[in-house]
Amino acid sequence: MNIKKVLVVDDEELICDLCKSLFEDEGIEVKIAYSGKDAIDIVKNEEFDFILSDIRMPKGDGVQFKKELNQLGIKTPFLFMTGFSDLTYEQAKELGALGILKKPFDFEELEEVIKSC
Repeated sequence: MNIKKVLVVDDEELICDLCKSLFEDEGIEVKIAYSGKDAIDIVKNEEFDFILSDIRMPKGDGVQFKKELNQLGIKTPFLFMTGFSDLTYEQAKELGALGILKKPFDFEELEEVIKSC
């Protein structure tokens, strides 16, 4: 993995903690945001090599977050994750995301997606 810094966006603290632990075990710096709104504030001030975002969150969902990134011209590799969503894989790709990772997932699945970017 050539990724040094990741932003994880999810309203579930447990998911954030798990992702943080998995990435840090690989020597990757991790920043956490609990909503799309908080994540936008973070990406305006910091650069990331990869963004992993939940789709359904109160206070700014992942789709709106990705649209705002697009408007800002931020082209960081982006992957949606979700336990349930109406967003299709094709719609995620149209937004410029790598795809959608279904929860629960294991780190090997995530690594495969990251290696493809």
